[in-house]
Amino acid sequence: MDSMNLGCVSKSTHYKIQSFHCVPAIQKKWQEMQRDILSSMIRKEVVLIGDGRNDSPGHSAQYCTYTVMEHTTHDILHQVVVDKRETELKLPNMEREALRRVLNNLLSNDVNVVEVVTDAHIQIQAMMKKDYHRIKHSFDTWHGSKNYGKKITEAASLKRNAQLLPWTQHLTNHFWWASSNCRKDWRVFEKMVRSSLHHVTDEHVWATGNCGHVKLRTGGTPAEGVEVEAAEERPYLEAGSKPALALEDIISNPRFVKTFPYYVNFRHTGILESLHNKILMYASKRQSYSYEGYKARNLLAVIDHQHHKDLPQKCDKNGEPLWHKQYNKRTSSWSVEPTKVPKDYSYIPDVLCTIIQSRLDDTLPMSRKVTVKEDNPAPTIAKVTAPPKEELVERQTSRFDPPKE
Repeated sequence: MDSMNLGCVSKSTHYKIQSFHCVPAIQKKWQEMQRDILSSMIRKEVVLIGDGRNDSPGHSAQYCTYTVMEHTTHDILHQVVVDKRETELKLPNMEREALRRVLNNLLSNDVNVVEVVTDAHIQIQAMMKKDYHRIKHSFDTWHGSKNYGKKITEAASLKRNAQLLPWTQHLTNHFWWASSNCRKDWRVFEKMVRSSLHHVTDEHVWATGNCGHVKLRTGGTPAEGVEVEAAEERPYLEAGSKPALALEDIISNPRFVKTFPYYVNFRHTGILESLHNKILMYASKRQSYSYEGYKARNLLAVIDHQHHKDLPQKCDKNGEPLWHKQYNKRTSSWSVEPTKVPKDYSYIPDVLCTIIQSRLDDTLPMSRKVTVKEDNPAPTIAKVTAPPKEELVERQTSRFDPPKE
């Protein structure tokens, strides 16, 4: 700015404008939207889908953002940000604490929450059993099938089980199909998942059932054989072989079987993954933020989602819907997605007006100190009180200092 001879506010003034006027305006806009959303949920049985997002990659996260949506309308009901300093610097506890705050807030606002859908987080599972046992707890089928696929891939990474690898996508798809067709009965779900043990060994009819993709011949019985609808593209496994036994070990694992009742309602949180990508537009994982600044940026993403979630599909001049091609690097395949009408961001002028009006109404000088909000965690991660600076300077030593005589 100096080289261009342009005037600009100082760094401290910039952050004061943000604290005094910008952040409150964003919070006010979200509170107005949230009030309308919650009022529309009165006397309804609400199914929540929730997921957490950390502010940085790896295991060095400072903040965890937890967002919950209504399952069918995808309205965001609430969002909280938990600082690691609020969970004794324990990263695994952040998501559990965030969900607890979300549920307590919604229940205190008389929202009739009948079901909560999360990923298979062990601590959240224990919390729901203990503190919210009246609420049905379900697992996200997408995360479940993904974790199932990881276990199969890990087993197939061994040379003796290499033949199992081509079946990975097929088996994860089958897990998804079983969740959607089990009629909310975990025993049926287990039976469907276990049926894949027969299918991969080219056994499509057995004493207690048959594969869902086969058709019995007219007037026939399982003993007389079946007609397979489509030939399998991948080689079948030999019954009793090491790859087949490895798959059986995965499916029969007691811890895995215990999760089956959590998948019978066929819920998934894929829309929240889309929201998390949107948050990246407002709060990059490669940049650090203050507590209130990070919360405000997350709220901007929430307002963006809420305002544009029901955009219609764009049409050409003849009224035909428009589509665009999309390539999937993981599956090496093409697909089409509907082209939506452009976003209008019509809420931004309202927020800007609120910011300007707040500054016009402010009678205090900009030079005043910024006070730390009550919900802001401790300013440092230190567990002991800092001594005076003069004392630290007196005690400061360096390995390069000459020895004292």
